[in-house]
Amino acid sequence: MTGLYFWPAEERQTRLLKELERYTGHPCTVLREKYGKPYAKEGGVFFNLSTSGGLCVAAIGNTPIGVDTQLISGGDFKKKYSQVLNAFCAEELEEIENERDFMAHWTAREAYAKLRGDGIWRYVRRLKFVRGTLFSDGEPTEEQPVFCHECGAVTALCATDTRFKIKEIIQSNTDAF
Repeated sequence: MTGLYFWPAEERQTRLLKELERYTGHPCTVLREKYGKPYAKEGGVFFNLSTSGGLCVAAIGNTPIGVDTQLISGGDFKKKYSQVLNAFCAEELEEIENERDFMAHWTAREAYAKLRGDGIWRYVRRLKFVRGTLFSDGEPTEEQPVFCHECGAVTALCATDTRFKIKEIIQSNTDAF
């Protein structure tokens, strides 16, 4: 099972190292793969991070993981995200009625790309998220996203084991994300 942690973004490094040590039973060194995906040098744990505004979400578990979170900020989402919306197919555009819908479509893509570890831009036009299913090159992906709505954000988790438990929510001392 994957643990989800919601932390102030400025505390992510300290809190991540603490949780990795708690999970593995020993201190961990965080390194990055070719396209930037973080991993623990010592092995035995998989994790992924996402930040949006002042919010950081960490996913920690025993299978490869991709996670993406996006804060809902309000305003004219079609204008704000017009370039990204151009990459979406007609079926997706019909489903997107508000910013929360848009964020579900976007975070599903991003979480999948982060699971794969080779960059979102490789997948932007190859992926589509229609009627709750993520497709790559027209075929359903083996790993399907699950969603969590906490701290005013949409968070997508993509992993071979999509069971998750929220382990910790820590609000920033300065604001509520």
